[in-house]
Amino acid sequence: MKARAILLTGLCVAAVGAFADTTSANVFGLLKVTSSAAQTIVAVPWLECGGSGSTISASNVVKTAELTVGDQLYYYNGSSYDAWTLTESAGVKVWASVFSVAKPGKVTIAAASTVQSIARGGALILVRQSPASLGYFYLYGQVAGDTSVTTPITASSNGNPVYNLVAPPSVKDGGTIDINSTSDVEWANVGAADTIMLPVGGEAVECQRKDGAWKYLVRVQDGTIGTLPRYVDTWVAAPTIPTGTGFWYVSRTATAPTVTWRNVPSTGAAE
Repeated sequence: MKARAILLTGLCVAAVGAFADTTSANVFGLLKVTSSAAQTIVAVPWLECGGSGSTISASNVVKTAELTVGDQLYYYNGSSYDAWTLTESAGVKVWASVFSVAKPGKVTIAAASTVQSIARGGALILVRQSPASLGYFYLYGQVAGDTSVTTPITASSNGNPVYNLVAPPSVKDGGTIDINSTSDVEWANVGAADTIMLPVGGEAVECQRKDGAWKYLVRVQDGTIGTLPRYVDTWVAAPTIPTGTGFWYVSRTATAPTVTWRNVPSTGAAE
């Protein structure tokens, strides 16, 4: 996957791709994420376009023009799941509510759930029907002026693991984010049993915190025994995160961890 960021000063683009009637001093961001995966955890690098808050509505994170009617969007906040499907009316594509599930499993239908607010550093799950037909999608919104973003992570409850969607809110040059970079990322209160799930070779691998870094186990050949190969398990550093994408953080301790993304640029492009 690779990403390209485009910044437009004084313009704000609506979800259907039309330009707004008015302009302001706001800086609008458009991040192209190239991916052929059917399911992608997408980042939230921007804020609500034209707004003054610190969040963005779930329905405004992913630009709909490059998506297919029937594609789905999911959001999980650690205690409830919301889902939307892309519909089209009079040539306009909009997200329609499918369901909202909250513990202990109560299901409700709520059309207003599309205004679910998500802070930078959070993430959504985008499920596309034909990802290979186009091979990319766009994230968009208003560029924030800060250079540091802290993502709060929900702690474990009663010993049960809690799953959190997390993503670097960055459009960093180079197209990837190193989650082990001490200059770009600061992890705090990480529990010994906490893990993150990252895609490696098309599969999700479980990474653990080892010696101050996220690592995962791989089996490698270490010589032979007679004519037979001998294998050992070794810890290797977690792979980089493609710009515009995210991962699952699984919290297993009662203390709430946090991750602070530093050097989050408000300008520049990622290739």
